[in-house]
Amino acid sequence: AACSGGEAESDGPWLIVIVSDSFALGEWPQLWADLIEEDLGVDVDLRNHYRDGFVDYDQVIEEAEVRADLEAAEIILVPPEADHLRNAFCGLGDAECLEQATEEYVTAWDALLDEIQEINPEARLRSAITWAWIAPPERRNGLRIFMEAAAEVTRQHGGIVADIDPLLTGDDRTQQPPTGWTDSMGHFTGPGASAVAEAFHALGYDD
Repeated sequence: AACSGGEAESDGPWLIVIVSDSFALGEWPQLWADLIEEDLGVDVDLRNHYRDGFVDYDQVIEEAEVRADLEAAEIILVPPEADHLRNAFCGLGDAECLEQATEEYVTAWDALLDEIQEINPEARLRSAITWAWIAPPERRNGLRIFMEAAAEVTRQHGGIVADIDPLLTGDDRTQQPPTGWTDSMGHFTGPGASAVAEAFHALGYDD
């Protein structure tokens, strides 16, 4: 497994920094940090800078506290902002609109990751394919295209991406989340939080 253990790189605590929409709401980030502590035998300090609603990441990373955390991070997690696609108001059959909205976001996403890696070129970059479980089934394919495009850019930056969607919607992304995995707003609870924490844990930290 990718998280087969190993020695910590320093005697100090590891810093995990999350910049996110409400995908990072709930207990799963701390559960992920706890798993890393168990693996490496180091203290893990979690700084979760999530925001509710639409998030302008460019503004968030300019905040003094966030920027200082990014500079010191061992791991940085930033998932794509899916509301960009929703705000494009693409109709169900409007492939051209979907393609344009995705291209616009990918350009911005590339620039954002450039900026984050200028702030801290040594940090391990993590991201996610997310939010299919709150989208109507007929819109999930468009969201998937959008998320996959952003994921490819993340990989080009040396990052690793966790595909969260199948955990909640099945491999065909048509199912609803298992009972007790999310709250009424689609945020992770109980077994869902544990599953997401393990998905990020499985990405390891050997890069």
